[in-house]
Amino acid sequence: MLSLSLLVLVLVLVLLVLVLVLVLSWDPLRQGATYSIAFPPVPGIRTPLAHPMMQRVVSGVAARRVGAKLGARALHASPTVRMMAEPEAAGSTSVNLTLASATKPVKSKEPVFLVNVPGMTGEFGVAAEHAPVLSELKPGVVQVTKAEGDAPESFFVSGGLASVHEDSSMDVSAAEIFSLDELDGSVAQKLYTEAKRKLDGAAEGSQEQAVAQIEVDVYEGVCVALGISV
Repeated sequence: MLSLSLLVLVLVLVLLVLVLVLVLSWDPLRQGATYSIAFPPVPGIRTPLAHPMMQRVVSGVAARRVGAKLGARALHASPTVRMMAEPEAAGSTSVNLTLASATKPVKSKEPVFLVNVPGMTGEFGVAAEHAPVLSELKPGVVQVTKAEGDAPESFFVSGGLASVHEDSSMDVSAAEIFSLDELDGSVAQKLYTEAKRKLDGAAEGSQEQAVAQIEVDVYEGVCVALGISV
């Protein structure tokens, strides 16, 4: 009986060793195995459609063509920074303008006569040989005048950055860009009233207050751009 028990024990140990060897030597790539990795959702990332706040005041067709996430402003430096370098493009007669959002290029290095932008500290214009500037933009209208005496093109931006370079080029990077005829003034006016009510009822320093303030700024900017009093 003792010999039989030892034999069984030896067989069990041999089987365990064989299983261990097979496990350690198994190569899933040679076996044609496939893998599926489930990444966790990223908070705050939206589909490439217009931000819902702006989508409500944009026509349905336009909303399907545009999009970028509108977030709280993240520029911690001064809203407008003037560079110390002197312009090098002496004799330039135009500004080479690039105007775009993350998903909607509007102009790419297009020579224009004048660009007016809604800086955080006030609206300012940029013509040829303007001093280098970096400015945060508030919700408002960017006006682009192609040639002196022409009527300007107008675009609504919900915020962004404008940078003027020493070679008389200018980049306007906006959270979202719309032509004025894409916006619905009556809807914007109604949403401004709702956002103002939420802002007035939000607790001081709360996230609700910050979100409501952004909505108020954007909807007010839309109304002002369309000549609607709020």
